[in-house]
Amino acid sequence: MNSSDSSKAAKSLGEFVEQALRVRQLWIDQHGQESTENKDQAEDWTSTKPFWKPWFRGHEHVEWQLQPKLYRANESNVEKLFEFEEELRSDFKRRGSQLAEGLNLPAYQDDWGWYSLMQHYGAPTRILDWTDGALTALYFAVRGTQKDAETADACVWMLDPYRLNRLTFYPPDDWAGVALPDWPAAKQYLPELFAGQELLREYPLAIDPPHGFRRLSSQRGHFTVFGARLNGLDELQERSQFLLERITIPSAVVPNIKSDLEFCGISEATIFPDLEALGRELDLLWKSNFSGIHG
Repeated sequence: MNSSDSSKAAKSLGEFVEQALRVRQLWIDQHGQESTENKDQAEDWTSTKPFWKPWFRGHEHVEWQLQPKLYRANESNVEKLFEFEEELRSDFKRRGSQLAEGLNLPAYQDDWGWYSLMQHYGAPTRILDWTDGALTALYFAVRGTQKDAETADACVWMLDPYRLNRLTFYPPDDWAGVALPDWPAAKQYLPELFAGQELLREYPLAIDPPHGFRRLSSQRGHFTVFGARLNGLDELQERSQFLLERITIPSAVVPNIKSDLEFCGISEATIFPDLEALGRELDLLWKSNFSGIHG
């Protein structure tokens, strides 16, 4: 992958921002060039450009793959995985209906709402979480690091969601940009196996989920939902060098970058705005200032 190029390594917070801005400008220039050469793309880009942003995803280990949880199982039979997921979706909705009553979540009354809720609470899905906040993703990449701990290289992935949907739906439908849950394109990713429908879409879709949770909103969250290809993003990257980029964070600088992010106001309590996260942040502060703490 071109994303493993050493020139995309960032050894400081400043270098990371510079790398991210450089990739963003490269992608903007490429869209402009393509729109000049293609009238249809020019119309799409004109309407999409004011809202276009690259998406980011942080990984604590650089070798982690861009795969949703459901597809990380040691199983290559997608039909079997999808059948299992259909059982999970049905069971989550059946058993979760009563548990969700006190959450005041009107957005979670349709299929996409329930599927987003599954992702939020850690159930296996075909969803990958992204953010349009570069520093938010960087925090997730360095979040698990403890003071003086040995770590692996981390990384932040960048994705062009606009290009992703053009590649996934080529030739393009009568829309451009990021999908919404009520669009026909999005509905194709949640077929009902019990009703005799199949998962026909092969490649991932970039979609904006309902922000029914404060956490999702504060993290500026977005989704890619995978189709029938286990490595759909990797396969699409082979078709376009402007779809994905990876910025590596060497392990030696991970603790320093985490400290710099906290100095800039990016911390556990800002990424997870609840009392539990505030408690975790204070606990980490305590552990970082006193040695020999156990339990």
